[in-house]
Amino acid sequence: MQGEEEMVMSTELYDRTFEPLAVKQALASKFDFFNYDSQSQGHDPSVLTHISGVRFGSVGVLRHVGFGHRRGSRGVDHIRADHRDDFLLVLPVHGLSTIAQAGSEIEVEPGTFSMLRTAKPFDIAIIPRSNRNYRQYMVKVPGPLLRIRAPGIDDFCQRAFAVESGVGAILKSLIWLSMREGQRLTEAQSLGFGEMLVDAIANTTRDAPDTVQRLSAGRSSYARICATAEHFIESHISDPDLDPARVAKHCNVSVGYLHAAFSSHAKTVSTFIRDTRLLYSRAALR
Repeated sequence: MQGEEEMVMSTELYDRTFEPLAVKQALASKFDFFNYDSQSQGHDPSVLTHISGVRFGSVGVLRHVGFGHRRGSRGVDHIRADHRDDFLLVLPVHGLSTIAQAGSEIEVEPGTFSMLRTAKPFDIAIIPRSNRNYRQYMVKVPGPLLRIRAPGIDDFCQRAFAVESGVGAILKSLIWLSMREGQRLTEAQSLGFGEMLVDAIANTTRDAPDTVQRLSAGRSSYARICATAEHFIESHISDPDLDPARVAKHCNVSVGYLHAAFSSHAKTVSTFIRDTRLLYSRAALR
C-alpha cells in the first residue's frame, strides 16, 4: 500500500518499544488483548520489538514491528484465567505468520489475512523474510459482535483471505488508516469507526469467493508436530537432558500443545523418549 512504509506512528492507546520478553505483558495489560506466552527465537534477546495500538470501543488494532523469529502461544491455563471470546485477525505485511489451532496449521503470507479464536488454544509464529524484519497487524473483535454480522463466522477461522483487491483491499486500507488517523477521532467517531471495521471484516470473510486455504500439505498440525518431535528425539536420544520441554522448544510449540499432539499417539512424549532410549540401548548392547 503506497505510503505505508512512511506512516507516522501516532496512536491513541500506546506506542512503545519493548524488550522481547515484555511483549506478553504489554499485549495483556496495555493493549487489553489477551494473556499468552511470547518469546523471541534465533536472535539476540536485546533486539527490541515496537508495538503500537489504538482502540475503537471494544475493537482493538495493534501493529507489531521487529526482527527475528517470534512465537506466541495461548494455552488452556491462559483461557481459564482470562475468559475471552474474541476473534483475532492476523494481517502480515512483511514476513509470514504460521497459525496452529484446533489441530490444523495455516501459513498466512503478505497479501492475505486469517482469523483465530482466543477462546481456544493456539500457537502463532512470526517468520521474517531474508532481511529478518517483520511487520504485522492484529485486530481484536469481540466474538458476539462479529457473530451478529456474520453468523457461522467460527467456521471461517484457519483460512486465508486475499486483501489485494475488492472488499479485502478496503479492509486492509481501513486497518492501516486506523493506526494513522485513530487519535484524531472523537469518542463518537471512534465507536462508529469500530463498527465500520467489524462490518468490513464480516463482509470479507463471509462473501470472499476466492478463499485460500493453505494447510500444511494436507497434514494436520498434530501429525506434523509428532513427526518433528520423533525425529528430534531419535537424533538426540543420548542427551541426558532430553525432556518434553526441550522437544517442545525445538518444535516451536508449547509443552501443552506437544502433549495434545501426542494425545492420539500410542505413547506420551515421556514414554516415547524412555522407550526410544531402551531400544537404542538394547541395540548398542547387541
